[in-house]
Amino acid sequence: IARRAAEVGAPLFVLGRDFAVTDRGRSPLGRRFDFRFGRARFAGLEAPVLGRHQIDNLGLAIAALLIGEQEGLLRLDEETLRHDIAALVLPARQQFISRELSGLPCDLLLDSAHTPESTASLARTLDESFPDRRRGMLLGMLRDKKAELCMRPLAGRFDRVFLTEPDSPRAMKVDELAAAARVLGPAGSEPARVRPGLEGLDLRDLDLLVVAGSVYLAGEIARELRRGRPKPPGKVS
Repeated sequence: IARRAAEVGAPLFVLGRDFAVTDRGRSPLGRRFDFRFGRARFAGLEAPVLGRHQIDNLGLAIAALLIGEQEGLLRLDEETLRHDIAALVLPARQQFISRELSGLPCDLLLDSAHTPESTASLARTLDESFPDRRRGMLLGMLRDKKAELCMRPLAGRFDRVFLTEPDSPRAMKVDELAAAARVLGPAGSEPARVRPGLEGLDLRDLDLLVVAGSVYLAGEIARELRRGRPKPPGKVS
């Protein structure tokens, strides 16, 4: 990137060098952070996000807005900035949905993690934001993904694992996914094979259900939630 920027004469701004994001930890809304870029200082920004990487992404967005303002392309108002960050919605990006909103007997964390980097981020969020919770995972992937490598960062973090196939011609078959799921630990050694969607999942005794593995799967679950509450869960025959 730096080489290409130099070739075309484009200014390059780098997080941690030219501007900075300081994580202030969890807040009632999600995460609190400070931002600094030159003389611009925004302290105590709050965003309804869970992952540490997400406030870095917000820092990139704020830096771009400030550069746009310097170039005369827009006008940035701090009050509006704070309001809009606080109202942020990132569908299927470690999106927390309470049981009251989902209609499930447990809370839901809707994510589309399908790479080793994104599942490692998900693992950090689970450790930081949901410690000592009984967790289940609904997992479905596409067959061009390296399933075992993707699941390795999540090992030992689930009490129950459900495997399914996303609605895609490229979906990985459950049998292949089950072989890779063993890396998750005891829960992955005996996963439940379920139909796509939330209906019929045995969520008894769970505090949190994590959906991960595919953008397609996350989209299916999001659409199901918009249509209405799932039927009461139970074991799949």
